[in-house]
Amino acid sequence: MNSEGQKLSVLIITLNEEHHIKSLLEDIDFADEIIVVDSFSTDKTVSIVESFNNVKLIQNAFIDYTSQRNFALDQARNSWVLFIDADERLTPELKSEIVTEINSQNAASAYFIYRIFMFKNNRLNFSGWQTDKI
Repeated sequence: MNSEGQKLSVLIITLNEEHHIKSLLEDIDFADEIIVVDSFSTDKTVSIVESFNNVKLIQNAFIDYTSQRNFALDQARNSWVLFIDADERLTPELKSEIVTEINSQNAASAYFIYRIFMFKNNRLNFSGWQTDKI
């Protein structure tokens, strides 16, 4: 990311995400800081995360989602934070927009991101989720 501009921390909460975590970590390589808070996975999630030199792994017992999310947030060093699930991906256009927006003079304090939901490699258009944003 831009060394002169704002810094971005990406936070990922995991439990047994060996099928998704590698491609996500490759996808978010533009972040200044990547932190994975793992709830003691029993699959290969931890070893996959540890294979990335630029990723910080912290294991923390899962009590509830809010507690885990707050714990992860406390670990972030940067003023901008993106929470992302292991099965989510960012388009190249969204990555570029994130970098541009957080470094703009009129950056807001938070942003919504619209999601595209997929089921069996098909986009869901009529489930009520087509306008979902986080």
